[in-house]
Amino acid sequence: MRSTLLLLSFFFACLAASAQGVLSGKLTDSASKQILSLATVTVFNAKDTTILTYRLSDGTGTFKVPGLPLGLPSRVLI
Repeated sequence: MRSTLLLLSFFFACLAASAQGVLSGKLTDSASKQILSLATVTVFNAKDTTILTYRLSDGTGTFKVPGLPLGLPSRVLI
């Protein structure tokens, strides 16, 4: 019984650790419709404004920010 409980706990811990979100998109200027290459995309914790992660958009304005925790309110600054 004890080993079964330990195995179930390990399973749920792995499941929770793998629950991550991805933020992706393409950046363009709304007025001129030009691509925004090498723009910084920063993700903050909404509660205390600590930086969770940041990425740069590529030459085509595309960005992808993987590994975001699900269920954590966040803010994005581009």
